[in-house]
Amino acid sequence: MTAVKSLAQRGSAHKVNCTRTALRAGRRRSVIVATSATNGHDEVDAQLTSRRQQVASMALATATAWGMAGPRRVYAEGEEETLVTVDTEIVADEPPAPPPPPPKPSIPMDVVHDETLAYTFGTPSATASGEPIKWVFSRKPEKYSAAAPLNADARYRIVAEKINLKLALTLALYVGPAPNSLSTKYGDDPSKWPAKAVTKAFLDEKSTGRIATGKRISVSDLEDSEFVTPGEIAGDGAAQSPMYVRFNSTSQGAPNLYDSDKGTRETFRRSVGQIALRKGVDDGRWYIYGLVASGPDALWDDYGSSLEAAAESFHLDKPTRDFRSPEQNSWEFI
Repeated sequence: MTAVKSLAQRGSAHKVNCTRTALRAGRRRSVIVATSATNGHDEVDAQLTSRRQQVASMALATATAWGMAGPRRVYAEGEEETLVTVDTEIVADEPPAPPPPPPKPSIPMDVVHDETLAYTFGTPSATASGEPIKWVFSRKPEKYSAAAPLNADARYRIVAEKINLKLALTLALYVGPAPNSLSTKYGDDPSKWPAKAVTKAFLDEKSTGRIATGKRISVSDLEDSEFVTPGEIAGDGAAQSPMYVRFNSTSQGAPNLYDSDKGTRETFRRSVGQIALRKGVDDGRWYIYGLVASGPDALWDDYGSSLEAAAESFHLDKPTRDFRSPEQNSWEFI
């Protein structure tokens, strides 16, 4: 009995030990399974994190390529993305500035200055290519009252003139009262008179052409006229006149050797001029001073730039004690 009991106790103890061993093994398996499960979740999270980083890197590279600043947020599965529209303004490149005009050729000048009527203009002594131009005075500078009138009413007179007989070039300065039609139509302020109206009045007044009614008409065709900016006037000339007007005109001229050589039957002269105005001292009336440079159309390509430079050089000077306004002593011939 004692032996049987001992065997039974040993079996029971062995069973308990096996049970305990089994439980321990089960716990180990549970721990292993739990650990494996945990490691699996970490691997999944690591894979998701790595994929998110890859997507974020691709998005950042795309944003950089399109010129967008900063990384973009990468949304996980199940999250919603809000699209924001950004208005971008495309600024076009400004067109390049036009090239500056070529500088005008340098023309050597001899200066003509008169203190009696207070004006200055230049006489070109050579062309831009260096060919000399010789001038002679056909009318030396003189006061208005001593100058020969252009027509019977004696209003407009040539107070100075230089010519080149060989080339048929002329430089003439005309002085005369502004016609009443300008102030009647445009007011008493000459700075508001249109450039074209002033030029037409000047060309008509110095012309000797008349129609059947006796009205004087210009034999020149006005091509263009424009105001001259004060910065283009030499010396203090801009302060001496309320305006300066520059013009171009064409007229039919007398036959000359140069047109005959070309076989043309009609001859034309081209003219450039510059006009200024000055108020009379005694009568308060406005007087027109106009320098006109002209030459044959056949020679204009060679001498036109020199004549243009002469016209542009004309300006009024500040009066001195020797100044005589055109209306002063108008019948004094000496």
